[in-house]
Amino acid sequence: MRFGWYIAAALAAVLAAGCGHAPAPPLRYDDAWRCEAPADSLGYEAVRILSPAAREHRRASADSWRRLAETTRDDAERLRALVTAVALAPDVPDHGFALAAAAGRVGDTVRALAALDAVEPALGELPVAARREARLRLALARGWLHRDRGRWTLAHAWADSAARISPAEREVRMLQGLCRAAHGDLRGAYNISRDIETKEYFRFEWRWIRGVAELARGDAANAYYWLRDTRPEAPWAARFHRDLALVCERVGDPVEARRFFTYSHDALALGPGTCPGPVDVLVDEGRDEPGRRPVWIAFGRLLAAGSPYGWALAAADSFAAAAEASDARVAWADRAVDAYGVCIRLDDHQEQCRAGRGLLYARIGADELAQEDLRRVLTARRERGEGGGELAATYGRLLNRTGRVEAAEEWLREALAAAPERAEIWSDLGYALIMTGRASQGEEALDRALALDPGLAAAWFNRGLHRYQSRRWSEAADDFTRALELAPDHPDIPPLLQQARARARQ
Repeated sequence: MRFGWYIAAALAAVLAAGCGHAPAPPLRYDDAWRCEAPADSLGYEAVRILSPAAREHRRASADSWRRLAETTRDDAERLRALVTAVALAPDVPDHGFALAAAAGRVGDTVRALAALDAVEPALGELPVAARREARLRLALARGWLHRDRGRWTLAHAWADSAARISPAEREVRMLQGLCRAAHGDLRGAYNISRDIETKEYFRFEWRWIRGVAELARGDAANAYYWLRDTRPEAPWAARFHRDLALVCERVGDPVEARRFFTYSHDALALGPGTCPGPVDVLVDEGRDEPGRRPVWIAFGRLLAAGSPYGWALAAADSFAAAAEASDARVAWADRAVDAYGVCIRLDDHQEQCRAGRGLLYARIGADELAQEDLRRVLTARRERGEGGGELAATYGRLLNRTGRVEAAEEWLREALAAAPERAEIWSDLGYALIMTGRASQGEEALDRALALDPGLAAAWFNRGLHRYQSRRWSEAADDFTRALELAPDHPDIPPLLQQARARARQ
C-alpha cells in the first residue's frame, strides 16, 4: 500500500506570486443564457414538423426578440434576447449567427462554436443562393473562432473550406493567409500577402498576414515593423490589435502592448458594466519589478480583451483563492486550464504556462496530465542547465503517486539541492527509497522530514508504513496515531492503525 496524499503546498504561493488579481464577483452571465420562452423552446427537428402557420407565428415572436438584441446596449440582455430568438425559431440561421457573434464578442468562444453547430442543420432549408452564402459565413465564423483559441489546424481547415465556396472573397483570403502563417505554411502566407499587395495595395490585411508570418518565423522585431503603422478596418480591428499587442509584448514594449490591447477592447464596443476593467495582472518576468498585463474580464469570468497570459494567471489566482470543493473552484480550474492551453498554442509565455498548468493539474488530481506538462518543462530546463526547483519536487511527488517510484528519486534529489530544508520533499524521497528497497536510507530521510516539520502528516504515515512492513508493530502504531491526529479524515490510516495495535498486542 502506498500513501496517496502528496500535498503540493507551494502551488498557491507559486500562482499567487505571478498575479495580483482578486477574483471578480460573478455578474449576470448565467442569466444571459436563460431562454425567456422556455415553454416554446424547441429544437430544429421539432420546429421543422410544425405547420407553416405555427412556424410563421414563432418567427414573428423571434423577430421581436431579435429587435431587442439589436437595440440594447446591455450585452447580457442581448445574449438573453438572442437565446430566446434561437429557441423560438431555430430554423432561421441568422439568429444563430447573431448569437455566435455576440458570445464571441464577450470572449465565450466555446458557446459561440456551439451556437454555430446548432445553425448548421437549418441551412438546408435555405434557397440555393442563400445556402451558399450561409455556408461561407459558417466556415468563416468557425475559422476565426478557432484561430482565437490558437487551434491552428481547425482554423486552417475552415479557412480552406471557405475558399472552396468562394476563393476570391476578401475575408476568405485574409483568413487563409493568417492561418497559413500561424500554422507554419510561411510560403503560402507570403504568397497570399504578396498577391493582395500587388492587386489591392490599399488593403491593410496583406501587412497583417506578413507580420503574423514574421512572428511565426521567430522575428518579432520584423513583425512589429509590418504591423505598427497599419490601420485595420472593422470588423477585424479587435483581432488585429490583439495580434499587434502580443507582438509588442514579444519585443519587450509593455507600454505599446497596453495601448494596442486597449484599442482591441475599444473595437469590441462592449456595453457598460460588461468589463469593469481593465484589471492589471502582475507578471514576474525576472526583472526588478513585476510587469503588468491588462485584461478586460467580461461578466467576471471571460477574457474579452487583453493579455492571454495575464488572463491565465488571473484565472489560476481565482482558482487558488476559491474555497475547497466549491463549484467556483471547479469552474476556475476549467477556465485556468483552458487559458493556459490557449497561451501555449499562441506561444505566449509557453513554458511558464505549461509549468503553471502542470502545477494546477497536480492540484486537482489530474496526475498523468500534470506529469506530461512538468516533464516537458523540466526537460527543457535541464537542456539549458537550469534546475527544476518546485517543479522537480512536484514532478517527483507525482511519480511517487502514480507508482513510478524508481524515476522519482532523481527529481526529488534535484529539488532538495535547491531547497534542503523542505520537509515534504524529504518525506517524498523517504517514500521513494523505501519502495525501491532501501529501507534504512528511506527511514533516515523520513526522520529528517519529521525533524524539520513534526506536523507533517505524510511523513508520519510513510514512516509508519515502513515500520508496519518491517513488523515493528508498536512503532508503526505510534506513527499512525500521530498521522491520524494530524489528518483525522484520511481513510487509509484507521485500518492500518487498528491492525498495527492488534499485532503489537499479540
